[in-house]
Amino acid sequence: MSQIILPALSIRQPWLWAIMAGHEPIENRTWKPHRRLIGRRLVLAASASRRDWQGEWFHGVLKQLGIEAPETGSLVFGAAVGTVRVTGCDPPFDPRQQSFGADERARGPWRAPEQFGWLLADPRPFPEPIPAKGRLGIWDIEIPEDYAA
Repeated sequence: MSQIILPALSIRQPWLWAIMAGHEPIENRTWKPHRRLIGRRLVLAASASRRDWQGEWFHGVLKQLGIEAPETGSLVFGAAVGTVRVTGCDPPFDPRQQSFGADERARGPWRAPEQFGWLLADPRPFPEPIPAKGRLGIWDIEIPEDYAA
């Protein structure tokens, strides 16, 4: 089987689960994606879980959207799990000086103020997770070519 190298991004669970399940269309970061990433597929890898993910905020968002929370044991860690297409980026905003505009409201409760909102579309889970140690920033990963389709 031939391999291909794609850019990758590590995301904490359960936010990675929400993106790959098609619930979360945005990834909040303190930095914007390089222009060469816009329109490309990006591999998403699971990094460590946030200890407070079962807290009120995450469950409140899921309840607001009518989504059932995943079982902790069903979440994948230490592996690349699929790809998404980066379609654009919302600029940061200060909620004290600016109310949510139509674009931000369309993103739902996932949009975080004072961060860049990476717009994600077309999540495609891999048939099997690929073991991978996550890293900070964008990094390269080798995956089977048919996983990138």
